[in-house]
Amino acid sequence: MPVIQKTGALICRYRIFGSEMANPESERIPLRFEEIGWEDEARDAVKEFCEKAGLPASSAPWGKVVRIFVLRGLDDRIEASARIEMIYGRPFVESVAVRADLRGRGLGREIVNHAISRAKELGYDKIWAIARVPEFYERLGFVKETDRELTTRQKKDCLKCDQYLKECHPLLMRRDIE
Repeated sequence: MPVIQKTGALICRYRIFGSEMANPESERIPLRFEEIGWEDEARDAVKEFCEKAGLPASSAPWGKVVRIFVLRGLDDRIEASARIEMIYGRPFVESVAVRADLRGRGLGREIVNHAISRAKELGYDKIWAIARVPEFYERLGFVKETDRELTTRQKKDCLKCDQYLKECHPLLMRRDIE
């Protein structure tokens, strides 16, 4: 599991990042979380990162961005990102992206779990996601949203996106935050 050092850097052991090694302690990838606001000039780098990761080029938020989270490596390169955004008056974890060569190694889980813990600190007891990969969110404790009004609104908004039912088959999901 990840280890937080006194410096605030997140050190992920290699076993989180894929294959089991004979000595998982020999491979560590230093990472650090960064939190920025939508008005911050660093957001342009996050938008570009998300576009490269395959998210819609219109990275404009649907609602009000509450927080943007970035996971950076030692070289200061963005490895993963996510944001909490208020959509339909509810907090959503949105724009989850992981660098292509690091996918499947736990970074998506780390950044989403970080967003969820920050949402809890901000006073939310539930969080939603418009899931492009529902199985990923299910593994993180999300369930399919059953509120018909909410799912209808989400589908209507998704129809405006050029990726809808091409690269993206979204499912509205919700998670209670303990």
